[in-house]
Amino acid sequence: MEGVKKGNKGLTILVIVLLLACIGMGGYIGYDKYNEAKEKKDVSAGTVWIDDDTTKKTTTEKTEDVFKDDTIKPLYFETKQDNLSKYILVLLPSDDNDGYFRLDKIIIYDTGSEILSEDGYYKIKDNKLVFSVGPNANLEGGRSGEIYHNLGINFTTDSENPSYKIYSTTYSAKELTIGNKTFYNVK
Repeated sequence: MEGVKKGNKGLTILVIVLLLACIGMGGYIGYDKYNEAKEKKDVSAGTVWIDDDTTKKTTTEKTEDVFKDDTIKPLYFETKQDNLSKYILVLLPSDDNDGYFRLDKIIIYDTGSEILSEDGYYKIKDNKLVFSVGPNANLEGGRSGEIYHNLGINFTTDSENPSYKIYSTTYSAKELTIGNKTFYNVK
């Protein structure tokens, strides 16, 4: 019987050690979850505390606050739908009077839709909107040049840079006429 008591004593010690280990792990997991919830609360309040060094704490802004002043304000123009197609013009400014443009033609078929796109640079000066396209732009028609061709845009050679072509039209923030289509500002 003494052999049985010694074996039970060892099992009892083992069970107590494992029980203490489980309590320790449970405490650590609870502590970790508490800190994680606290960090999420701090982020939602607009402050993130970064503990790189225990002697100092750093505050950073929420990501949404970085764009709160809307420094980049693209302008969107589109035509009215005509024969299951529509043109969309996006002007993405790099400063007050120039930037990049993207001109899309959306075509709707019985089996789906297709978007053809062209892009380049634009400049606004003296109430004129001037599009500038590089030497690789297809202005002659075909699938890649269909937008310019169908709009009836006649590009001329840029006097400042002969490898670029330009097209000029009257600029209004509400309505533009490009080639044979009228584009309306979309708010």
